[in-house]
Amino acid sequence: MLAKKFRLPLQSVPRGPLTLRTPLFAVRVLPPRKPYARWGVVAGTAVDKRATARNRLRRLAFEVCGTLSLTQPRDVKSRGDHVAIRDVVIIIQRPAAALTSDQFRNELRQTLDATLGTKNQPLATSH
Repeated sequence: MLAKKFRLPLQSVPRGPLTLRTPLFAVRVLPPRKPYARWGVVAGTAVDKRATARNRLRRLAFEVCGTLSLTQPRDVKSRGDHVAIRDVVIIIQRPAAALTSDQFRNELRQTLDATLGTKNQPLATSH
Protein backbone atom coordinates (compact mmCIF):
# COMPACT_ATOMS: atom_id res chain seq x y z
CA MET A 1 0.00 0.00 0.00
CA LEU A 2 1.26 3.43 -0.88
CA ALA A 3 1.17 6.00 1.90
CA LYS A 4 -1.26 8.87 1.41
CA LYS A 5 1.69 11.28 1.41
CA PHE A 6 2.84 9.79 -1.91
CA ARG A 7 -0.57 9.94 -3.62
CA LEU A 8 -1.11 12.69 -6.14
CA PRO A 9 -4.45 14.52 -5.85
CA LEU A 10 -5.73 14.10 -9.40
CA GLN A 11 -8.07 17.10 -9.22
CA SER A 12 -5.02 19.40 -9.22
CA VAL A 13 -3.27 17.75 -12.18
CA PRO A 14 -3.32 19.89 -15.31
CA ARG A 15 -4.09 18.25 -18.63
CA GLY A 16 -1.04 17.91 -20.76
CA PRO A 17 0.80 15.67 -23.19
CA LEU A 18 1.35 12.02 -22.39
CA THR A 19 4.93 10.92 -21.86
CA LEU A 20 4.33 7.33 -22.93
CA ARG A 21 1.35 5.41 -24.26
CA THR A 22 1.13 1.64 -24.53
CA PRO A 23 -1.90 -0.55 -25.26
CA LEU A 24 -2.25 -1.16 -21.51
CA PHE A 25 -1.23 2.15 -19.90
CA ALA A 26 -0.74 5.82 -20.59
CA VAL A 27 1.76 7.63 -18.37
CA ARG A 28 2.02 11.35 -17.77
CA VAL A 29 5.13 12.68 -15.98
CA LEU A 30 4.84 16.11 -14.37
CA PRO A 31 7.32 18.38 -12.65
CA PRO A 32 7.26 17.82 -8.88
CA ARG A 33 5.55 20.17 -6.45
CA LYS A 34 6.91 18.33 -3.40
CA PRO A 35 10.42 17.10 -2.53
CA TYR A 36 9.33 13.49 -3.15
CA ALA A 37 7.61 11.55 -5.92
CA ARG A 38 3.83 11.35 -5.93
CA TRP A 39 1.69 8.89 -7.86
CA GLY A 40 -1.82 9.12 -9.29
CA VAL A 41 -3.78 6.30 -10.92
CA VAL A 42 -6.83 6.73 -13.15
CA ALA A 43 -9.09 3.84 -14.12
CA GLY A 44 -12.23 5.19 -15.75
CA THR A 45 -15.49 3.45 -16.48
CA ALA A 46 -14.22 2.65 -19.98
CA VAL A 47 -11.83 0.16 -18.34
CA ASP A 48 -14.60 -1.74 -16.55
CA LYS A 49 -18.08 -0.69 -15.55
CA ARG A 50 -17.72 -2.35 -12.13
CA ALA A 51 -16.15 -0.18 -9.44
CA THR A 52 -14.71 -3.22 -7.70
CA ALA A 53 -12.70 -4.16 -10.79
CA ARG A 54 -11.44 -0.58 -11.27
CA ASN A 55 -10.47 -0.34 -7.59
CA ARG A 56 -8.59 -3.65 -7.82
CA LEU A 57 -6.55 -2.27 -10.75
CA ARG A 58 -5.86 0.95 -8.86
CA ARG A 59 -4.67 -0.98 -5.81
CA LEU A 60 -2.37 -3.13 -7.95
CA ALA A 61 -0.94 -0.03 -9.62
CA PHE A 62 -0.31 1.71 -6.28
CA GLU A 63 1.34 -1.49 -5.04
CA VAL A 64 3.82 -1.37 -7.93
CA CYS A 65 4.44 2.34 -7.38
CA GLY A 66 5.21 1.67 -3.72
CA THR A 67 8.01 -0.72 -4.69
CA LEU A 68 9.80 1.77 -6.94
CA SER A 69 12.78 3.59 -5.53
CA LEU A 70 11.30 6.97 -6.54
CA THR A 71 8.76 6.76 -3.73
CA GLN A 72 11.43 6.89 -1.06
CA PRO A 73 12.66 10.38 -0.14
CA ARG A 74 16.39 10.60 -0.70
CA ASP A 75 19.03 12.95 0.50
CA VAL A 76 20.58 13.61 -2.89
CA LYS A 77 23.45 15.77 -1.63
CA SER A 78 24.84 13.34 0.92
CA ARG A 79 24.48 10.18 -1.18
CA GLY A 80 25.59 11.65 -4.49
CA ASP A 81 22.66 10.03 -6.29
CA HIS A 82 20.93 11.85 -9.11
CA VAL A 83 17.40 10.64 -8.57
CA ALA A 84 14.84 12.60 -10.52
CA ILE A 85 11.77 13.08 -8.34
CA ARG A 86 8.58 13.51 -10.35
CA ASP A 87 4.82 13.44 -10.11
CA VAL A 88 3.49 10.56 -12.20
CA VAL A 89 -0.06 9.86 -13.40
CA ILE A 90 -0.82 6.35 -14.66
CA ILE A 91 -3.92 5.99 -16.83
CA ILE A 92 -5.10 2.39 -17.09
CA GLN A 93 -6.47 1.34 -20.49
CA ARG A 94 -9.23 -1.23 -21.12
CA PRO A 95 -6.98 -4.20 -22.18
CA ALA A 96 -5.23 -4.09 -18.79
CA ALA A 97 -8.41 -5.30 -17.09
CA ALA A 98 -8.03 -8.71 -18.74
CA LEU A 99 -4.57 -9.35 -17.25
CA THR A 100 -3.88 -11.46 -14.19
CA SER A 101 -2.46 -9.68 -11.15
CA ASP A 102 1.11 -10.85 -11.85
CA GLN A 103 0.89 -9.92 -15.53
CA PHE A 104 -0.50 -6.49 -14.60
CA ARG A 105 2.32 -5.85 -12.12
CA ASN A 106 5.05 -6.88 -14.54
CA GLU A 107 3.60 -4.93 -17.48
CA LEU A 108 3.21 -1.80 -15.38
CA ARG A 109 6.75 -2.19 -14.00
CA GLN A 110 8.13 -2.46 -17.55
CA THR A 111 6.15 0.58 -18.66
CA LEU A 112 7.35 2.66 -15.70
CA ASP A 113 10.94 1.51 -16.20
CA ALA A 114 10.76 2.64 -19.83
CA THR A 115 9.16 5.95 -18.92
CA LEU A 116 11.17 6.90 -15.85
CA GLY A 117 14.44 5.21 -16.70
CA THR A 118 14.49 3.16 -13.49
CA LYS A 119 16.33 -0.12 -13.25
CA ASN A 120 14.20 -2.15 -10.86
CA GLN A 121 14.11 -5.92 -10.56
CA PRO A 122 11.04 -7.74 -11.89
CA LEU A 123 8.42 -8.40 -9.27
CA ALA A 124 8.34 -11.89 -7.80
CA THR A 125 5.28 -13.85 -8.70
CA SER A 126 3.07 -14.99 -5.86
CA HIS A 127 1.64 -18.48 -6.09
